[in-house]
Amino acid sequence: MKKIEWNYISFLDSHSIRKPKYLENELAENPSFFIEVIKWIYFSDDRDKYYKEKEGVSEEKIQLIARHSKLLLDTWQKIPGLQDDYSIDEGFLKGWIETVRELATEAGRQVVADMEIGRLLARYPEDVDKWPQESIFRIIEDLHSEELNRHYSTTLFNKRGSSVRGAFDGGDIEREHANYFSKLANNYKNTYPTISEIFNGLANTYLENAKRIDQQAELEGLEY
Repeated sequence: MKKIEWNYISFLDSHSIRKPKYLENELAENPSFFIEVIKWIYFSDDRDKYYKEKEGVSEEKIQLIARHSKLLLDTWQKIPGLQDDYSIDEGFLKGWIETVRELATEAGRQVVADMEIGRLLARYPEDVDKWPQESIFRIIEDLHSEELNRHYSTTLFNKRGSSVRGAFDGGDIEREHANYFSKLANNYKNTYPTISEIFNGLANTYLENAKRIDQQAELEGLEY
C-alpha cells in the first residue's frame, strides 16, 4: 500500500479528501524514513555529500523523487504519538523528535529537520476539545529551536489561508485572529513563555494586516 500511495502521491495532495495514510503512518512511526524523505528534498550542510548520496541515480529520477517527497511532507498531518481522541503520547513524540534530530545531525540536515517538525506540530487541529495541546507546547519550550519556532508560527498563520470579504469591510477578520492569538498568549505567558511569544507575534502581525486592509478599504471607498 505504501508503494501504491507513493506512485500516486501527486493525486493525494493537500486539497484531496484522500490522504496517503500508510506513508503518513510510516513517517509518524519511523524517524529513519522521515530523514530519508528530507534527504531527497534538501541539500546536506556539506553539498558534496548530497551528490554522493545520489550517485548512480539519474537527474530525472532525482527530480521525480524530490517532488514526491515534497508533496508527502506538505500533505502529512499525523503527528507522531497522536491518538484517535486527539490526545498525544508525549513520550513517544519526544522520543521521535530526539531520534530525528540525532539522525538529521548525522545527515547534515538538522536545520531543515527542525523546520519540518515545526510545520508538522502546527498542523494539530484547533477545532477539537484537546486544543490547546500543551504536550506540544512543552516540547517546543524544551527544544529552544529558532527554526522550529519560526515555522511553527508561519504554519499557524498559513492555516487560516485567504478570506472572503466585501470591498469595504476592512480588517475585521484579521482583528478576530489577533484577538484569538492575543488571548492564547496571555493564557500561557507564565507557563510557556516561548509559546506566548509566538502567539503574541501572530497577534501583532494580524493587527498590522488589519490596519493595512482598513486603509485600503478607506481608499477604495473614497474612489467611489
